[in-house]
Amino acid sequence: MRRKRIDDIYSPLLNQLNSELSTSQANNRYIQDIYEQGLAVIDGCRTSQKYEWQSDVIVPEYFSSFITEQSLISNQYFSTRDFVEIYLEGDKPEDKLKCEAAKRLINKLLNRRELYHYQKLMRASAIRQLAGVVYFLCWWEQEVFTVPTTTNIPQVTPSEDFTQPPQMFSIPQTTFREEIRKDWFNYEVVDPRNVFVSPEYTYSIQDKQYVIIRHEKDLASIIADAERCNYFNIDKLKELKPQTITETASESYNKELNASFPYNLPSPLFDVYERYGKYWAIVKETDNYGVPIKISPGIDLAGNPLNNAVLIETVITFVKSGGESVLIRFEPQRNVDYRHRPYRPIIRGLYYIHPSRSEGMTDTSHSINLQEAVNDTINISNDRVMLATFPAFKARKYAFDDVAELYIAPDHPILLEDPNSDLQELKITDNIQGAMVQTNLLINQLQQLRAIFPTTMGNLGSIKSSMTATAVAGAETRTDIRQSFKAMCFEYTTLSEFYWMMLQMAYQYMREETAREIFGEELMPYFSPDADYTFKPVTSAIEQEQSKQMKIRNYTQILQTVANIKHPDTIKMVNYILGEILKLMGQEYSIIQTQLMNPQQPMQYNNQAPAPEVPPTSNQYGLNMNPIDQMIRGVKK
Repeated sequence: MRRKRIDDIYSPLLNQLNSELSTSQANNRYIQDIYEQGLAVIDGCRTSQKYEWQSDVIVPEYFSSFITEQSLISNQYFSTRDFVEIYLEGDKPEDKLKCEAAKRLINKLLNRRELYHYQKLMRASAIRQLAGVVYFLCWWEQEVFTVPTTTNIPQVTPSEDFTQPPQMFSIPQTTFREEIRKDWFNYEVVDPRNVFVSPEYTYSIQDKQYVIIRHEKDLASIIADAERCNYFNIDKLKELKPQTITETASESYNKELNASFPYNLPSPLFDVYERYGKYWAIVKETDNYGVPIKISPGIDLAGNPLNNAVLIETVITFVKSGGESVLIRFEPQRNVDYRHRPYRPIIRGLYYIHPSRSEGMTDTSHSINLQEAVNDTINISNDRVMLATFPAFKARKYAFDDVAELYIAPDHPILLEDPNSDLQELKITDNIQGAMVQTNLLINQLQQLRAIFPTTMGNLGSIKSSMTATAVAGAETRTDIRQSFKAMCFEYTTLSEFYWMMLQMAYQYMREETAREIFGEELMPYFSPDADYTFKPVTSAIEQEQSKQMKIRNYTQILQTVANIKHPDTIKMVNYILGEILKLMGQEYSIIQTQLMNPQQPMQYNNQAPAPEVPPTSNQYGLNMNPIDQMIRGVKK
């Protein structure tokens, strides 16, 4: 009886979730179609050819620009092992140390081998190019085990009559210590065909009414995660009949692969849907900061909110197999920031910002149209060349009784009554100049659309000999502006949120032992996730060598002035300026920073070197006197 009542409570909730899911799936069809067309083009398929006869050639112009942009992303973000430079507006001494602590944390977490950050970020960049939007799902992994340790405690037992020497022996004692096996940040790049969002325009994924993420999970993994994720209704999952292939596979990763799946698996696979967003709930328990930690559904059997229900951030999980749905999770959002505000562990990155669609836009549709036009034009010209190359004949009607005898071969004569009129070669011109001009026009339009200059792809053939190096450099400069615009969209919509979320999760979940291992004792007190950091990729923050040399000269001039000032804090200023000079000179000079002067020792001015002589001027224009004029006028002895 109780099971029926619980099912009745969950039934309206599942109805609302399935309604949101079906609506969002229909709305997501636009992104799905663009993404799949882009996948077909980079896989070498002609998606919608308007011309088809003999020739079927694909000119990989779009793929060349696609892979070139991928190489630019790879070079920009993975040229060094440092991924980001962090800045903080402020003039306090601890601000710089806060930035160093945050930078060390992010670089340490992203350099972890098991994270596979390179593969994930390059996949995210490819999805973002093709679909215009990409999603990250983030979480913190932590595994702590209690390990028993046995130690022998020495004991001394005196003799009963104190006439014998005391006996020495040891007693084994078992103690328990915690061993940290996992304590790190992790994330996954989600296929856009498995993400379903509400349709309103928002600047952040955090402001969407709901976000539903679909993935497949086997029954054994669901049971293993039941305690950690607070799953329930596990017994009902065992009664579900699994499908041969899940919707996750058939509509995303296996749609292009079209692989076969075995009928009998050790642990059946199910489609798991996780809904992130606000929902009506009855709060049963909160923590010290008022954040809900235990809730129950806050709707009645008709789906209307109860009187004591509140709208809070929740995580709702349900499993689908065929036409059946089972609710297995309903709990508040666990992830909270440093101000104890819940946030969704999801990041949305955009290729371009669209004025009316919050999921952004891309140039895939325009590029595919141009790519197909290039393919069709090339294939038409190929067929024209083929017709002009192969011999074709025109024959007088009824001149041949058997047309099968009309072929060209060695030692095979063609018998004709009138050689001049019975058979003549059909002349077809092979002038494809117009097709080549049109092809070049289409390729130039595609390059202009993609902002990938031919020299970037290693192509010099399309550059005319009359084009000057200045014109080429100017075109590359303007192309770099477009590439910088794409990079800034990636930085502001994806990586800034990504780095911020890493700091928040580390603040909430990271254990003290892990923090001390990452920060060290010198930066441990300065880790602050609440600062308003500005993130910039290291490759974009690298200064040119000329700029470094100019700064070094300026610092050296300041150092000469400061060194002559008789003040107790002069050594501190000298050490700071020397440290900045050594940073500009490079990593190989960093060892000198450990040998700077002791600020507790006063500077010695007895043997101070005299200031350099300034040569006198000769006239009102400030020109210096030459040595002969100085001797004549008695200025120089």
